[in-house]
Amino acid sequence: MPTAARAELPAPEPLPIAKVKGWDVTLDGRISAFMSFDHGDGEPSGYPNWQGFYDFPDSSGKITTTRLRSGFVSNVLGWGLHRQVGKDYQLSGRFAIWGNISQKRDKTLVPDVDLREVYLKVDGPWGGVLAGRNLGLFGRGGINLDYDIEHGYGLGSPCMIINREPSQGPVGACGHVGYGILFPAFNAQITYNTPEFGGLQLSAGVFDPATVDERTYNRTPLPRVEGELSFKVQKVFHAEVSGTWQRFGNSSKPALNVDSLGVAGAAGVNLGPLQLGGAFFAGQGLGIWVAMENYPVFTDDSLVLRKQKGFLGMAALNFGHTKIAGGVGETLVSKTANDPPFYVGPNFPAKNLGISAGIYQGVLEDLVLGLDFFSATTNWNTSQVSATDTRLFTPKQTVDFVNLGATLVF
Repeated sequence: MPTAARAELPAPEPLPIAKVKGWDVTLDGRISAFMSFDHGDGEPSGYPNWQGFYDFPDSSGKITTTRLRSGFVSNVLGWGLHRQVGKDYQLSGRFAIWGNISQKRDKTLVPDVDLREVYLKVDGPWGGVLAGRNLGLFGRGGINLDYDIEHGYGLGSPCMIINREPSQGPVGACGHVGYGILFPAFNAQITYNTPEFGGLQLSAGVFDPATVDERTYNRTPLPRVEGELSFKVQKVFHAEVSGTWQRFGNSSKPALNVDSLGVAGAAGVNLGPLQLGGAFFAGQGLGIWVAMENYPVFTDDSLVLRKQKGFLGMAALNFGHTKIAGGVGETLVSKTANDPPFYVGPNFPAKNLGISAGIYQGVLEDLVLGLDFFSATTNWNTSQVSATDTRLFTPKQTVDFVNLGATLVF
């Protein structure tokens, strides 16, 4: 993640802890804890629990829940290695574990720990090569923008109220993911980046391919390819455009092969105390939360890839150790030619709308207090009341979240 910047909030910086056999060893991390309160509509009756926000409604159909959980970036403990080799070459490596303070609502359950970052890197006059597990290139401009402007010390959307399975791991929180941007995810990769030329840099890599078992797209003959072109003027402006491609084969129909394709972009500008930024993504065979996610919305029932797109706008004001920020984002999922004009019963989400705001206050040098609000609305596609009742309605769920917590960085 980039450094927290415009407000004088503490930024995670590596702490030198040792020098061993010519290697500089550093330590960095963060610890966060938030109380997250939600209130709103229950899911429409009969809809799958992976859509919207699943929880158990009361007699009036409303859900109300309080959770204690980690923030947008979860809890991180990372070690870095760095060594200068001659005049022109540098060797480096990183090993970082991530984890939450809670998971499912089970008093005896121990949260999982995620080996999210582990890689080696070689830098020289020709650029750099990274090999290992790190943040993906596709969509990372948007996730970094969300971190930098609003949710670096907040929570935003909690992704879910109830984790579906214990094995889902420390997903952290979502910020605006699912509401205008996709999460790039941390994946195994080999990535090359050029040197910077006047602020311009190109990165491209091959990635361990994903499968979508929900739609039996589980043959992956080739690695996934991702790339990013970025431009920055230090402390003033940055912009990124990225793309992704992966070939999928369907195991239930061996002759069926499809391509997941996507493009994403982000830009941010700093005008004194004011930060402004925006992001977008579009493509086919992507998802709502993560590109190529293992959800049924990946295709229609005939296994044709759906198209998705999203847009996000954000702003923040910084006054010394205080930041006030907000954003609006929307993710849309298109029908295919095979989808009916109206549905009878459960269908897939057509639109996620997220509205956010927060205030963050730096105290005691390395501690940030955060209070943020997120309103999440899911609209499903238009349906008939029943097979015999042709009246139309649009299922909808709105849930509001208030998150209060603290983040310690080191």
